[in-house]
Amino acid sequence: MVLFLQSHDSFDKVAEFDPDECSIIVHSKQQESNKWQSAVAGWYSIVEGKLVAFFRIAHDLFLCTEENKYRIDPEVHAQIKGNETNRHFILEKHGEKLVSIQYRVPKSVIPPESDFTQTEPEHFDFFLFIRNILEDPGRRRFAMGFPRE
Repeated sequence: MVLFLQSHDSFDKVAEFDPDECSIIVHSKQQESNKWQSAVAGWYSIVEGKLVAFFRIAHDLFLCTEENKYRIDPEVHAQIKGNETNRHFILEKHGEKLVSIQYRVPKSVIPPESDFTQTEPEHFDFFLFIRNILEDPGRRRFAMGFPRE
């Protein structure tokens, strides 16, 4: 099975993703633009040089790192600890850590004084993006493939 994932870091990039191998083949949306019309099943990013994918199969959410794949059921919650330089992403279920990843906070590609758009910190921090989706019931349902309410 192959899924299509949108790059979190570049709107032009989309990837064919193999959830069994947790591997991607990256493509530009400008090439073969008709091929990418189907809905994407999630997002991917390279964090600290490693692939991280957040995706759905049917209506189940998963997080795939190069080490493991985790099913994110309704009892799984995310938190981020740390500061503006270094953070710690944690997925927990009933107090048990499933995922624990330390990472450097990515810098915004747009200097704050030049940013006239409505960028948010989650636009540059993939783990913050994931945490925000998991902690917002409406966004979580949308990520699971259900229509917006």
